[in-house]
Amino acid sequence: MSTISSAASHQANVTGGSLSTLARALNSWWRAYINWRENTASINELRSMSDYEIKDIGLTRYDIARVAMGEGVIDRAFGRFYSNAPCVESTLP
Repeated sequence: MSTISSAASHQANVTGGSLSTLARALNSWWRAYINWRENTASINELRSMSDYEIKDIGLTRYDIARVAMGEGVIDRAFGRFYSNAPCVESTLP
């Protein structure tokens, strides 16, 4: 009797684990899809701007895809790299 109940218990654990793994995979896929849609919308919005408007915000048409994908921008005038990472203020004593 214990063999049958332990087999049923094992089957329930396998099914629950499989569903959990599937749910995580679907959630990951959904987040990637939403991120792709947001990036595409950003790229389309920036591409619809005039060259003057793009230059006014400090970009070139070459920078559009990198900015939309969350990469940094190189300031060509000073050779500096600006990341899109949030700035963290340090607290000095």
